[in-house]
Parts: sequence; structure tokens; C-alpha cells
Amino acid sequence: MSDESGGPFDDDEPYGGVFDDYLDGESSVSAKDFRDFKGRPMPTFEKEVKKRGFERFVVDMLQSQSWESEPDYEMHMLRQAERYMRSHPSKVNLSKVVKGEFNFSGSFTAPAFHWFLSCGWLSGLNPLRHPKVTSKVINALDNKGNSALYYCHDEHYEQGWIFGQDIMKQLISDERFCAVDFPLMPTYGGGQDPLHLPGRKVLALLKRNLALPKRQAAKKLRATVNSIREGCSLLHMVCDGILIEPTRCVVEIHAALTGEHVASLPASGDEVVGSLESKLNLSKKRVKHGPVKFVNSKGAVLEHSDMIETINAKSPSPRTARSSEEGGHPVQVYTATVRSDDSGSIAASLVRLIRSHPEFKRINHVACEDERGGFGNQSSHHVQRETCLRAVLRKVHNPARAKVVQELLKRHPSGDRSRDFQVTDADVLAALAEDNGYPSKIVEDIRKRGQEPPPLKKPAAGAKSAMKRPARKSSKVKPSIAKKPAGTRMARATGKR
Repeated sequence: MSDESGGPFDDDEPYGGVFDDYLDGESSVSAKDFRDFKGRPMPTFEKEVKKRGFERFVVDMLQSQSWESEPDYEMHMLRQAERYMRSHPSKVNLSKVVKGEFNFSGSFTAPAFHWFLSCGWLSGLNPLRHPKVTSKVINALDNKGNSALYYCHDEHYEQGWIFGQDIMKQLISDERFCAVDFPLMPTYGGGQDPLHLPGRKVLALLKRNLALPKRQAAKKLRATVNSIREGCSLLHMVCDGILIEPTRCVVEIHAALTGEHVASLPASGDEVVGSLESKLNLSKKRVKHGPVKFVNSKGAVLEHSDMIETINAKSPSPRTARSSEEGGHPVQVYTATVRSDDSGSIAASLVRLIRSHPEFKRINHVACEDERGGFGNQSSHHVQRETCLRAVLRKVHNPARAKVVQELLKRHPSGDRSRDFQVTDADVLAALAEDNGYPSKIVEDIRKRGQEPPPLKKPAAGAKSAMKRPARKSSKVKPSIAKKPAGTRMARATGKR
């Protein structure tokens, strides 16, 4: 890892960013225009920086902002701080360790750089390019073992958790950054907000972590591959579709009556069928206007809420009748077929790389539900109590998922059977795979793995060493065999006391 700052930092283009025009409108506003609850003028930016220090003051403003429904004063101060960072970069020390607090997650002690990633308050400056942000700073872990990835979010008392996807993308794209302890982002009302990061960027980051030297200084960074976030491992995030972008695909649209090809619509697997109508309109391939229905190649009528990735697998229901009219207008019926546009090599490569990491030992980890956001939001993604294999199999088969399953069932390259996936409920998993359309070879492999006996547990290191060590002879003589006076021995021999 290099200690280079990662880019130019000069007066012409500080932090490599563009200064937004909206900041210029703040010049007519001053801190004296804001009053506290007693009607007194609020402190000025200069006074607060002199009193607390710049880095401490910014973190305090970020924290105060999260408790306000209309944080006008805090936003004004943060805009002043951005101007200060632009005009006085040498006076800003992003390596300075500061203690701060998130509304729900509690208090943490971390470099100012980490805190500056939250909220997305920097409109035109890129903190990654600040000269004080060296390789050591960007890879620093806080007092609870979290990397800078954890700080790519904000917590507001009304809005809940706010995920900063853009800043996280910038962070993982920096070639100096090596931690892989991705956080789990809860959504308001329950469930998770998928990170959906670029797969190739995550793969490159994982390779950097794997290439870290095996020195003591890098030990904690390498161990982030084994981290658990709210009961969810890194491998589980990949298998459950939380970490990287969903599989891209193309939906082929044909006229149901004539079979004529109408359009090829790009989409992602997590979109709903209801989006196809608007895509069809935008493609300008639709002949007539009026109500539209989509069916798959099996003749099953597709609902607007059906996921695009489930189109090919849906079976027709005997109770569902295809109506030729809707609201007095003839219904246009189209046949939709999903063709995968992504071979799925990225997700499978991530699984292979994670499993090959010397520090990773979580393949048989059972994930837990994240209760932080509540349970009311049923439309969001929900991590379930299950293994990584089940997380894949309960989703409809596609080529990408089939490759992930194959990687999970492969033997560990070290030959250590304890690092293989252990199938304890083969019948349940095999039935799940069959129901969701996975190939028969995968179903057969699951059943075979389930018939294998569990690997023998290795004896603990302490027990093994104790077994090898011979018993030490005591130098002390037991009281029962100690030499006694001659008179005592003679009295016992004649039966006298």
C-alpha cells in the first residue's frame, strides 16, 4: 500500500471537485441571523472553530444536524466549513482522532476523515484526495474495529438510516483502501437497504485485501473478511444479493398472437413486471394504446408486482383466466421471456475468492434477522435466519445463481473438510432447488453432500500439548510413605499403641 494521497490538491481544483454555485448564495447570511431558544445570537463560525478546533466542530455540527428537523444553522455552519476546507487545506487535519455519536448506533472514536464521509455534506470536495488522508488514515479502524465503510451513512431521528452509496463507491474505488467489513444498512420500518455496489470494484477490493502482507500491522485489516454485521457475514451478503448490483438481463417481448418480435428491453432482475409497459412505450415499438397484459412462454399471466427474474419460472394457474377486454378496451397480450445479459461470473468469483482467503472461516455461518429498523416494512429486503446456500436456493434459478451454488459446494482448496459447506438438511434444500428450477446436477450434489458424515473436530491445541507432555515426578514425599521413627514402627508391628 502506498502512502500517496491519491491525486492533486491545489488552489485550481481542490480535492479534485467542482465548487457548487449554491454556496455563493450563502454570502448574505451570517450566524447572527440565527437565534437560540432564548433569542440570543448563535455563535459565529470563527468563534466555534477557535473554541473547539475545526475537526471537532464539524463532527459536532453533523451530530447536531441529525437531531433537527430544520437544521438551518447547522447547514450554514457546514457550508462555512466547506469554504474553510477549500481556502485553508493545510489547516485541516483529517487524520485527527475525534469522538462522535450516531443517533441509533452509539458513540465511536475515529479519524475525522471517517466522520466527514457521513451525511454527504461536502458538495464539491472529495475528502479522499485531501493530503492528510494517507494509506494509514484511509485504512484506520475505529475504537470498535469498524473501517471507513461503516461511516458511509447518516442516522436521523426522523428519517432513520440514510445510506451514502456514492461516497461508498468512491471509497472502494480508491486503490489504497483494503477493508471489506461492509455494513448492513437497515431501512425505515424494517429490512435492509441493499448496497448494490459495482461487482468489479468489490472484486478488486477483495483482491487487495487478500494481497495484504501477513505482518502484524495488517492482521486486523485482513481479518475484516471474517467480520459479522448484525448477524450477516460477507459471504452471506454476496449470496443474498445485498452486496453487489443485481444481475442485468434483457426481456424479449413478442406479440402473443402472431409471435412477432416487438422489442428487447434491458432490465435488472429485481425490477417488477409493471415496469415493462413503460419501457415498451419508451422503445416506441408498441403499435396500439390500451390495456396491456404480459404472459410468459408457459402461458402464465404475469402480475405487475412479479419480479422480472421470476418471469420464466412462473407456472400458469388454473384459476387465472386471460381476459380479452379490460374497461371496454381490447387487451394487448405480449409474451415476455428473460434472457440473462450477465454470465454471473462476478458473484461466483467473489464467492471463490472469499472462500480462498486464509482468514475466512464463516462458510457454515447461519445469518440472523436484523431487528434495528423494525418489522413493518415488508417491501424491503429481509435477511432471514438461514445459511448462505439456502439464501441462494430460495431465489429463482438463473445462470448467475447456479454458478454461486457450484462455488459454495466445491471442496476447499486446502483439503480441510471443516472449511467445506456442511449440508445438514439435504432433503429440504434439494426440494427448494427443484422448486426454483435449479439443474438436476445441483440437486444431486446437495443430496450427496448431505449423506457425508460431519468432519471430525480437531482437538484443542492445549489438550494436545497436555497429552504429549509426560507427567512430572513430584520431588515431595507423600506423608503416608514418609520415614517414621523406629519406635513407632516397632509399636505398630507388635500391635501396641
